[in-house]
Amino acid sequence: MELFLNSGVYFIINTTNGHYYIGSSQSVDSRFNAHISMLKKNSHINIHLQNAVNKYRLDKFEFKIIEQVEPEKLLMKEQEYLDNANWSILYNMNWKVNTGGSDFTKKRVVLLDLDGFVVEEFASLKDTARYFGTENQINTLLNTGALYRNAYRIVSFDFYENHHDVITSWKNYSNEANNKELIQERIDAINHLSNHGVGIHSTYTSAEAEKFAFNAF
Repeated sequence: MELFLNSGVYFIINTTNGHYYIGSSQSVDSRFNAHISMLKKNSHINIHLQNAVNKYRLDKFEFKIIEQVEPEKLLMKEQEYLDNANWSILYNMNWKVNTGGSDFTKKRVVLLDLDGFVVEEFASLKDTARYFGTENQINTLLNTGALYRNAYRIVSFDFYENHHDVITSWKNYSNEANNKELIQERIDAINHLSNHGVGIHSTYTSAEAEKFAFNAF
């Protein structure tokens, strides 16, 4: 990991899948050391980045300065990178600079169905958790496209207003889930016929059999 003594915008890049984190600092080398220290201790404030490091290992991440920037222009330049980023592969939890982790759970939240339509709005992530009757933190799902209870996605209001193209690109898994249930029902039916000697003499568990089962009735 090459460290820099510059003021600038930097990326932390997952070399396995190309996902990355955008940041800025007047002393990038010190900031990199701080990131590395927290990630090694499993205590990084950015849970998305921490989970990725836990999964892929720290040595799979490249710490790279992208642009040297004068200190007084840092935040503006970082915001430019965030505005032009592909949020589907970004580890940042907020799309606005100066929105640190301490205020993260207080951000306005939008609950979406799997088609991207608004189901409910909440004043904070804590209120969202209360709505579902849970004390478990759900901030790890925010703005990621990950499903919550197989029926919802959770995004910040800012993300909903400014990244609707990303939201509409997320896959609707509800139909796929229904198809899998239907396939299994048909496999069970075929196996039932086989067990009772009705002209089918083997059970079906492979992907090829699933394809047959889906078209069998």
